[in-house]
Amino acid sequence: MILSLLLSLAALAAEPTLQGRPVLKHPIVLVHGSTFEGAKLEVGILNFGEYWRNVPEFLASSGTKVHVVELPSNATIGERAGVLKNFIESDLRGQKVNLIAHSLGGLDARYAASVLKTKQILSISTTGTPHRGTPLANWGERQRKNRTAWYWFFRLLGYDMDSRRFLGEITTDYMETVFNPRVPNVSGVTYLSVKTSARFSDGTMSYLLWFPALWLEGEKHALGQEGHDGLVPLSSQGWGKELEGSAGIDHLAQINHHEFRTQKPEAEVLGIYARLYDELRRSGL
Repeated sequence: MILSLLLSLAALAAEPTLQGRPVLKHPIVLVHGSTFEGAKLEVGILNFGEYWRNVPEFLASSGTKVHVVELPSNATIGERAGVLKNFIESDLRGQKVNLIAHSLGGLDARYAASVLKTKQILSISTTGTPHRGTPLANWGERQRKNRTAWYWFFRLLGYDMDSRRFLGEITTDYMETVFNPRVPNVSGVTYLSVKTSARFSDGTMSYLLWFPALWLEGEKHALGQEGHDGLVPLSSQGWGKELEGSAGIDHLAQINHHEFRTQKPEAEVLGIYARLYDELRRSGL
């Protein structure tokens, strides 16, 4: 019993905390990626609750105001960015903001700042964002256009690839030839990113990502050669200043969800957000 107590205390001591750190000058807005239901993490018939598991509470423990925006599920990047812009300009009128975005949300954030000219955005920090696209989207677009068996299988499960109108926008070709040239960085906006990867062989990849990972790797695209988080290649996740990343963190773990995986490194995941927070603080944001 004493040993168990000591181990529990050691775990608590290792848990990163933002308490006692200086408060950021400007609030944080968390921007979620693609979901079935706004800022809820739903995968088909599976509902895992809040998209950002314990992340808003962790960041807010510093005393900094943290807001979570709700974006539409079946929309283009431009449409999602428009909702983000409206949220910032209405709910946070007159306030400068720091955006922390996951996955597709990072592209929404970049679009809102660059194309939609959202002047209140001071910084954009991303995790697991396909800044150069993902071969998984290449695979998905091929299933959609060719009406393959996989396309109809997903339709039966309630996932309509036709309605996921951002899908064609995160293919590797589209990101390289259309999105990135059209969405350049904005002067005065700080861009930060963290890259992570995981593997099934060591228990760090959720088995929810089994098929997406196989399809991504099956594309044999150059982007996927350095590893991936289950959905996005490692080399696609970097944008702006790259902070120290982590091995053993998959796409779901990046938002502190550890379902269907043997390793559950919550302290390491929250450490990623602590590094982002500290970088924002050092930058005077």
